[in-house]
Amino acid sequence: MAYGISAFYGLAFSARGSLPASFEWPMGRADQLIEMPYGRRIAVHPASARIQVYDRDWKLLHAWVVHAGAGDFRAIQLPDERLVVWTVRGAQRYVFTLDGTQVEQTSYPPEQYQRLPVTASPGYGPTPILLWPFSSSFAAWSVAVAGGLLLVYSDPKRLERKRTEWWLSFLVSQLFLKR
Repeated sequence: MAYGISAFYGLAFSARGSLPASFEWPMGRADQLIEMPYGRRIAVHPASARIQVYDRDWKLLHAWVVHAGAGDFRAIQLPDERLVVWTVRGAQRYVFTLDGTQVEQTSYPPEQYQRLPVTASPGYGPTPILLWPFSSSFAAWSVAVAGGLLLVYSDPKRLERKRTEWWLSFLVSQLFLKR
């Protein structure tokens, strides 16, 4: 349970921009996996508010935070090896170099977000199974709930005591309420 809750708050910690650019966040499933020339890959991961650039062997080259207000964002690669990123919340348009340097920031009409082209499909990065809860809030809460259920149902005597206590309190309340 604590592991799942830690993973959830870890995502929030990452989205705040509190991690250094050299830190590789466990990607799991990226919303967009952009294939670049020479085998490089750009993983767009709104859950952690990060974009991570990998080489052909999935070694992290660069990473940075997109200030998207804990919302969704999309990225499109430009021919000059820059990346344009649009955010839903705040309707911001950023232009980044592939080392994470922001070179431009403008706003755009929010209704245009749904009409933006999607040039890359989702994809999976190599993530160890124990780090998958850190890749999405759904996975984090699933682990937390599963841990909580295991904790509650791990001691059958405790469950039996609670059931007995409930019946006793129910009977006592019925006896006193009927008078």
